[in-house]
Amino acid sequence: MNLEAVAAGLAFLLSAPLGVLIGWQVWRNWRSGEIPERSGSRIRRRRTPRSFAFWFTLEAFGFFGLVAVSLYSLYRFVAALF
Repeated sequence: MNLEAVAAGLAFLLSAPLGVLIGWQVWRNWRSGEIPERSGSRIRRRRTPRSFAFWFTLEAFGFFGLVAVSLYSLYRFVAALF
């Protein structure tokens, strides 16, 4: 097994669970209408609808970015093996 396969495998093992956690957080926040604040507390959607849209979009882009990284690293891992 070469170094590229090891690096791609590690990238996949690190990005896939993180993508699942962020996806779960995005889904939970979308259903509840709450957004995280810097301090870790929560704000209701009815108070700050623009902030909710901003944070939801930011989390969604992070989730799709991690999905792209994990799929690409899985592709590189399989390509390096064969």
